[in-house]
Amino acid sequence: MINQNIPPLWGDDLPYSQVYITKEIRILEYEVTRTFYFVHTDINPATYETLKANKRKIKNKEILTCLSEAEPLEGGNGFKWLVLGSDEVTYEEAEEYASKLTDTIIEMHKLVMELLD
Repeated sequence: MINQNIPPLWGDDLPYSQVYITKEIRILEYEVTRTFYFVHTDINPATYETLKANKRKIKNKEILTCLSEAEPLEGGNGFKWLVLGSDEVTYEEAEEYASKLTDTIIEMHKLVMELLD
């Protein structure tokens, strides 16, 4: 059972987060001028807060970068982290970033479950 004093995990007693690839098409007058791909994640509050409180125990550079760059979601229920936002990458490259980000989030969830036990 999860401690009632920690913020929500979003998945009952299990950590739940989301990874997104967003495509933004910019149109000027009658033509497409640029296409951007964004890779970002929403992280449940308990995962972020637990890892932030135990930052000194974390060696994974991606997780540490997330903890320093993530911002509160609108409404304050979770955190968002933009990993990529560029018109210089292809969809396939955005997929690669999303796959790496997914692995990082899974590692974060594993750490959180160990810390909460």
